[in-house]
Amino acid sequence: MGMATTETETSGQCVISMSSIGTQFHIGGSTLFSFGGLANDSEDPKSNIPRYLNDLCILDLKSGSGAVSWEVPTTYGTPPSPRESHTAVVHYSDGVSLNPTLIIYGGMSGCRLGDLWIFDVDSSTWTKPEIGGIPPLPRSLHSAALVSGDRLIIFGGWVPLICEDTKVATHEKEWKCTNSLSCLDLKGMQWEATPSEAFEESLPRARAGHCAVAINSRLYIWSGRDGYRKAWNNQVCCKDLWYLETERPPAPTKVQLIRASTTSLEVSWGSVSTADAYVLQIQKYESPASTSSQSPTTRQTTSMSASPKGTSVTSGPQMTGIAALAAAAAATQKMPESNQHRTVTQPGVQHI
Repeated sequence: MGMATTETETSGQCVISMSSIGTQFHIGGSTLFSFGGLANDSEDPKSNIPRYLNDLCILDLKSGSGAVSWEVPTTYGTPPSPRESHTAVVHYSDGVSLNPTLIIYGGMSGCRLGDLWIFDVDSSTWTKPEIGGIPPLPRSLHSAALVSGDRLIIFGGWVPLICEDTKVATHEKEWKCTNSLSCLDLKGMQWEATPSEAFEESLPRARAGHCAVAINSRLYIWSGRDGYRKAWNNQVCCKDLWYLETERPPAPTKVQLIRASTTSLEVSWGSVSTADAYVLQIQKYESPASTSSQSPTTRQTTSMSASPKGTSVTSGPQMTGIAALAAAAAATQKMPESNQHRTVTQPGVQHI
């Protein structure tokens, strides 16, 4: 598959033309949103006069024509403070297209920020909602992604260094990477407790500047860098991919018999989008005795893995007639090394 880049002609007026870093871009439908960043006001490229930005620009992506136009919308309400290295996501009340809002969280403006702001696209209004629960530490260079439509997952980033004896942030010059995970329920505007300690050994290492994307109920984490304080020489780039299963996978549909013979069974069931493998329970019955001199019916149980689209299950030479159909098919992320016939999948982090 070939890939190519194209320079697109733009029109309209927007201050986004100035060079900046730490700016957040996010696409909602056919609209590209840009917010904030860090600009250099010095005319000398060897010197730095930093200036944090809080400008909002909208790029309307017109399909078919190849032409796009920038717009600086007139906004209402108090906007977020200037910042860079924050996150921005677009949320819809119905998960598809109704009531689009742009959610800005965290960032850096001389110190780490932990505030959350919402921009209503239809009314062009900024608001800072009241949020319940225990908030996460202020952070920058973290990731934010929407899972299941109304859950905002915050992962990693740079956070202020916390002293064990005080449990509060020390001077802002002391900071470190984190692998903490936080979840915000956007319907109830409540920070939820995340039991990450239960699977601490399987968590990704602390990192910042990574990528995160949600697909169905899974949150994928890729790359980033690890380090502490301002020890840039001690930072390590990560090259690993992880995913977090945020929900228990649903059970597959009822197992159906496709065809049978004296030596095999072919069965099928509906696939589960987040399942990597299945565990299938089979109960085996021998044919009833034709005369009283024969031994009574015996039963044997076994288990095996199967693919989502069906499998052919072969029995031993003693099978006669049609065996009983599968009792259950349980979705599982990975096949554990166990002699149990049933696998129960718990939400958790998996390393790919």
